[in-house]
Amino acid sequence: MKLGNDGKVTTDGQKVIHSEALSLSVKARQRRQWLWLIAISIMLAALGCFNLYRTYRNETGQEESRIRTQAHVIAQNMEHQISTSDTVLKEIIQDIVFLRRPDQHDQTRKRMQVLVSALSGVRTIFFTDSKGTVQVCSRPELEGQDFSYRDYYKTPKSTGKPELLYISTPFKTVLGVYVMNLTRIITKADGSFDGVVTAAINPEYFKVLLSSVLYAPDMITTINHYDGIRFLISPHREGQIGKNIAVPGSMFTRHKQSGRRENLLTDIGYATGEHRTMSLITLNIVNLPMDKPPVIIAGRKREEITAHWRVEATWQTAAFFTAFLIFSYSLWRYQIREVEKARVRKELSELRQKFVDIFEFLPDATLVVDNDKKVVAWNRAMEELSGVPKSEMLGKGNYAYTVPFYGEARSNLLDLLDLDDQELASRYSQVRRTGSGLAAETFCPALHNGAGAHIWAVVALLHDAEGQKAGAIEAIRDISEAKRMESELLEANKRLEKMARIDELTGIYNRRMFLELLQAELAISCRYNTPVSLIMLDIDHFKKINDTLGHNMGDHVLQELARLVSSRIRTHDIFGRWGGEEFMVLVPQNDLEQAIQLAEILRELIASHDFGNGLRVTASLGVTGYIYEEPTESLVERADTAMYQAKNNGRNRVEVR
Repeated sequence: MKLGNDGKVTTDGQKVIHSEALSLSVKARQRRQWLWLIAISIMLAALGCFNLYRTYRNETGQEESRIRTQAHVIAQNMEHQISTSDTVLKEIIQDIVFLRRPDQHDQTRKRMQVLVSALSGVRTIFFTDSKGTVQVCSRPELEGQDFSYRDYYKTPKSTGKPELLYISTPFKTVLGVYVMNLTRIITKADGSFDGVVTAAINPEYFKVLLSSVLYAPDMITTINHYDGIRFLISPHREGQIGKNIAVPGSMFTRHKQSGRRENLLTDIGYATGEHRTMSLITLNIVNLPMDKPPVIIAGRKREEITAHWRVEATWQTAAFFTAFLIFSYSLWRYQIREVEKARVRKELSELRQKFVDIFEFLPDATLVVDNDKKVVAWNRAMEELSGVPKSEMLGKGNYAYTVPFYGEARSNLLDLLDLDDQELASRYSQVRRTGSGLAAETFCPALHNGAGAHIWAVVALLHDAEGQKAGAIEAIRDISEAKRMESELLEANKRLEKMARIDELTGIYNRRMFLELLQAELAISCRYNTPVSLIMLDIDHFKKINDTLGHNMGDHVLQELARLVSSRIRTHDIFGRWGGEEFMVLVPQNDLEQAIQLAEILRELIASHDFGNGLRVTASLGVTGYIYEEPTESLVERADTAMYQAKNNGRNRVEVR
C-alpha cells in the first residue's frame, strides 16, 4: 500500500488492474486496426477483381474490334476489286458484237491484256461462245479451248440470270492455278443465252492482301466461297486450300444460318481444331447482286488474345498479396513510423512551398487538379489569361476550370490522359502524345471577353511519393498571333496557287493548266478508246479593237467572250486562254462532227452578242479530232492550222483539219 501524490492511497493490485486496462485498450485498438486492414483488403480485392473483369472485357473487346477491322479491310478491298471487275465485264458485254468480229480479235486481246494489267485483282479475262468455247482471251494459249464443263459456264447457263454476277467455286485451271471466276451472261438480242464473259481472280494479289493485315503470329485470314470451299488462307497451311468448312455446327455454317452480313464468333474452329475468335463477313456490294458472294474470315487464338490479361491478373494477384503482407508488417511498425512520418511531413511542407513559388513564377497559364478534377492550383499567368482570380477557382470541380475558356463546363484534354495510343489516334487525331503527356491545339471562344483565342495546351499526370496518380497539370499558351500569321501565309499561298493555274484577266484556265488537263484527257482517251476533240478560237481584228477603243475595252472583250463560252459549254469541257486573244476548248467524249456543231454554235453566239456600246466581235475557229496515241503537239498544231485557215478564208467561220 502506497500514498500517491494526490494524497490517495493506491494498492499494487489497483496498479495491475490499471496496467491491464491500458493493455486491453492497446490490444483493442490494434484489433480494430487489423479488422480495418482486413476490411480494406477485402474491398480492394473486390475492386481488383472488378478491375480485372473490366480489363478482360476491354482487352478482349479491343482485340475483337481489331479483328473485325482487319476483316473489313479485306472485305472492302475485295468488294472494290469485284465491283471494278464487274464494270469491265459489263463493258465487254456492251461491245460484244463488235469484239467478236474476227478482224477485231487482236485488238480485243490487247484490250483485255491492258485491263488485266490495270486490275491487280484479276489474272485472266475471256469470253466464250454459246457452246463454251473460248473466243478471245487475255492469255492467247486458252483461245479455242472448250470450258463448257466448268462450273462458271454451266451455272450461269442453267440459271440464265443476266442481272447476277456469278462467283464460281474455287478450282484449278488448265494452267495449274487455283482461282475463282467472276462471270456474267452474254445474251442475244432476243434475250437467249449466247455465252459468258469471265474474269479469274488473281490469287497472288489476294495472298498479299491477306498477309498485309496479319498483326500477330497466331492470326489467320481466309477467303471462302459461299458454298464453304476455302479459296485462300494466310499464313499458308497444308490441307486448308479447297477444304469444305460448311459442315453442321461450324462457325461458317452458323454465320450463314444467322442471315447477317457480319458475325463475331468464338468456338473451336472446324478447319483448324483451335479455339479461336473469328470475324466472318459476307461480301455485299450495293447495286451488284451476286449468286454466291465470298465470305471473309479473320481471327486469332483465344488463348493468345487473353495472354496479356492472364499475365496482368497473375501480376495483380501477386501485387495484392505482396501489398497485404507489406501493410501487415507496416501496421506492426506503426508507432515507429509515426515519428518518421512527422519528419517527412515537414520536408513535404517545405517542398510544397518551393513548388508553389516556382508554380507562381511560370510564364505559361498553369493549373493543377486532383484525382477528383478539383482545382488545387491556379497560377498568376492563368489569372491573367482567364480573367478569373485564384480565390474564385480553388476547390471548384465539375469542370469549372473550363468555363472561362469555353463559356460552359465541358471535358477537355485532361480527360484523354488515360487513353492508350491506339484509341487516342483513332478518336482524337488532333491530339498527340509528348512523352508521358498530351499536347493539342484548340480554339477557346470565351477568352478575351468573348473574342476567343487559339491556344496550345500541354497536360501530364502527377504522381505521389508512392507512384500513385495524384492528379494532373495543364499548361496553356495563347498562340492567337501565331495562328493569325499562319492564316495570312496560307491565304497568300492559295493566291499564288490560283495564279499558277488560272488566267488572271478572264478567270479561266491559263495555258499551263490547260496543257496539263489536255494531256490527262488524251491519256484517258487512249486507255478507254474514247473520242476527244479540240477547238481553237481567235478573235478577229482584235488589235484594231485595242488600237481604236483602248486596252480597257480589249480586256472587256476578252472577259465577256470567256463568260459567253463558259456559259455554253458542258461542265466537263475544258476551256482555257491559250495566249493573247486565242482560246482553246477541249471537248471529251465528242467526235469531230459533234465538235464542229459546238464550234458553229460558239461562232454564232459570239457574232450575235453585243459586247457593249453596240460593239460586235467575230471569231475564227479551227476544229480537229484526236488521233490515237499521237503527240499532243500534233493535235494542237492541227487545231492552229485549221484556225488560221478560217482566218485566210475570210474570218468568222469554222474550219476543220
